[in-house]
Amino acid sequence: GGEVPAIKGILIRYDLARRDAAEAKRQNRRSMRRYEGDHKTLEKALEKEVRPLNPLLFQHFSTIQLERLIAAMPLLRPQKGRYLIGSVKMEPVWPESKGRRTFLLLAGRLGTFRGTSAQGGRTDVGAGTLIADSPLRLGEVEIPV
Repeated sequence: GGEVPAIKGILIRYDLARRDAAEAKRQNRRSMRRYEGDHKTLEKALEKEVRPLNPLLFQHFSTIQLERLIAAMPLLRPQKGRYLIGSVKMEPVWPESKGRRTFLLLAGRLGTFRGTSAQGGRTDVGAGTLIADSPLRLGEVEIPV
């Protein structure tokens, strides 16, 4: 998918609002409602920006489901040289997982390699790309990764 420029600013503000809301909740502050309101407003704006990034995937989600997915998913900022999915040899930074991992690139560009040891040609991908170590299935529908 193509990159939607507005999403970068919304992502930054949403990430900060989400952290502020979590901190206010931890500290049991009265101002938590304000943080939660900002957070929800940005969540709705982000839902509108995320849906067109991967229409095949998000056609299966209602607005409420997509907002819940956005609220539940961790936001990660990969750095140069950091592996998202890799073999033990590459020593990925991510904690061990019992399930499968799928990443959705929301903004920017990323270099990908086929295989378990980053051999082979590099392919650059943009916003809306799903990155996974195996096919993604939603019920009977297989979503290309």
